[in-house]
Amino acid sequence: SLEHINAVNSSSSNKGKQEDWRQWLKLHLSAVKSVDETLAEEINNLLKLKEFRYEKFESIQDKVFAILSPAGSVADDDSISNLALLKVGDNAALSNSVFDVKRDEIIKLDMQGAFIPFCTKMAFLKYYTQSEKNQIHYWSVDDKENYIDAINKVLENYLSKPI
Repeated sequence: SLEHINAVNSSSSNKGKQEDWRQWLKLHLSAVKSVDETLAEEINNLLKLKEFRYEKFESIQDKVFAILSPAGSVADDDSISNLALLKVGDNAALSNSVFDVKRDEIIKLDMQGAFIPFCTKMAFLKYYTQSEKNQIHYWSVDDKENYIDAINKVLENYLSKPI
């Protein structure tokens, strides 16, 4: 199935149960720790509570997206430069996560022997982005442009004009 490399419409689609919110926070905690200790502490404090309201979760989720999905990469993006392929079950497990979390989970799945389509793996390993423009935490505009350039190069003999 199609997987958004960078999450789309994340906050509005996560109004599920409190256990879903907790799971999302736990999944994102290590990525957040690597860039913002204060926010990581806020997440830990929320996870210690027996119960909390959706609004509190949403507030923290918005902060996570703000630091791990910089300007220009959060907008709804259903373009091919933000899409990859995964098995349906693997896709469902990764939905609504930021790039950094998806990347770690895809690497874990790959290490366990799960089928990860080659170009999906290469996108999440940032294979298409030159080192000087590379950063690991989010799917940037440069990443999108390099990914689409690679797709066009492979397909140039089959398409009348680039994607």
